[in-house]
Amino acid sequence: MAKEEFEHANKFMEYQNKRGGTVVLLDIK
Repeated sequence: MAKEEFEHANKFMEYQNKRGGTVVLLDIK
């Protein structure tokens, strides 16, 4: 996975966590 995609995923997870949402990780290959 590209570094940019990794950083985007991290920001998305942080956003979901702040909202108290459930984070679902999809392993897309």
